Amino acid sequence: MTTLVCVGDTAPARQGKGVGESHLWSSVARTSCCCHWGRAWAVPRRVVVDLGYAGGGAPKLAAEFDPHVLVLTHSDRDHIGGIDRFFSTSLHSLEQLWVPQEWGLLVEAAEALTARSGPVDGPLITVEQIRTMGRAAEHGDTWPDSVAVTVRDIDEPDRRSPEQEHIGEHQRSASVLRLDQRSDALIEAITAVIEQERDKNVDWPPVPSPEEAEEVAVDTVRKSSRIALAISAARARGVRVRYFSTDHVSEEVQPWLTSGDRGTATIVNAVEVIVRRCRVEEPATSFYLLARLTAQNRRALMPFLWASGSPDCCRELAWLHREWPDYWLNTEWEPDACKPWGALICSDSSAESARGQGGLAGTLIPWEHLSVMTAPHHGSVDAAHAGIWEQRRQHAALMGREIPVVLAGGTHRHPVTEEFTNLDRQLRACTRCRHGSDRVSRTVTVGVTGAEAAITPHRRH
Repeated sequence: MTTLVCVGDTAPARQGKGVGESHLWSSVARTSCCCHWGRAWAVPRRVVVDLGYAGGGAPKLAAEFDPHVLVLTHSDRDHIGGIDRFFSTSLHSLEQLWVPQEWGLLVEAAEALTARSGPVDGPLITVEQIRTMGRAAEHGDTWPDSVAVTVRDIDEPDRRSPEQEHIGEHQRSASVLRLDQRSDALIEAITAVIEQERDKNVDWPPVPSPEEAEEVAVDTVRKSSRIALAISAARARGVRVRYFSTDHVSEEVQPWLTSGDRGTATIVNAVEVIVRRCRVEEPATSFYLLARLTAQNRRALMPFLWASGSPDCCRELAWLHREWPDYWLNTEWEPDACKPWGALICSDSSAESARGQGGLAGTLIPWEHLSVMTAPHHGSVDAAHAGIWEQRRQHAALMGREIPVVLAGGTHRHPVTEEFTNLDRQLRACTRCRHGSDRVSRTVTVGVTGAEAAITPHRRH
């Protein structure tokens, strides 16, 4: 059996205000060929998705869990606030850090802004390119081609070392990049950028009012410091950093089969890319725009965590899905003997970022392989996530099987969608009831065996 632990992560200072989100996944991954004609052997693998608030219990639990892979879905503090505490502990097994691709570009801008990296001989990323990325994401378009970011060829065997992963990676400093969150000079530089944006009357991103400018600048520096810390701390430890882009997904790919480590974890709504060392035009402006880019919930990664006994899904499985879509529905072939099952962590992403062939929102999600899922954006009432709930209902009607849902994180000030509260009680659980500010948080454990998921709320905090 595979275990998913959804941590009820309330920081002491935020008790009664909000709950962070963090998930611990313990599985046995297959390392060899797949399906009923192949042979495979198993190795235990542990994955952590997000780290909750800085002062909560999630960072400590995640570090004690000692994961092989850490996935940080997006930059909100209730998801990655605990990054400093996590990396300040002894981590024996951590091999990889997975993050959105714009994080890599933001670190490039941060190093250029602080003159930390020195002259860089690489492609130029321009302010207009970044601005176009922001506009494209808001309208569901693809971002412009850039020599700074290229899609990894999934047909090439991945034999490169962490030092060879990104061009110029070996030239990066092994020290941790810590942006001073209280630096007056940095905050003033970003505030000046915001004023320039207002004078230019730009169409993206929306320009804060004069009264909000300093507050937004402070938040920009704070959020960027967490991102820079995550990537630079991983590099300093020799951990391989892998980047995933929601912008580069094409209709020809199924990321859950190709993007990540098949048999352990993959990303449903993004493809893996290589972020090269690059020169940054107008570092302060680029830094600000890239920080705003990371705030788009549409860009949050959606990991699919593979359950024990799942095949590692080599080329044969990808071919089956492409050439024989009804394979899993054909009981004569006993598909459950080799069918992958697992958990979908929706994080704060929207259905738009999982738009597949035909332009339908949420269709990149492998619904027929989900044993359990988390509620998108903490189960909030938001039209951006309606497509995921609609796809879930359609799958239940088609397959005659309901997918259990765990609601993780959130605050009592945000109402919960009826899509969650109307589910039968055996099909849902939450890390903290949001019907009142006095409710305590708790950890939810889900045992996954094939298509079956047994939910057990326990350990109140």
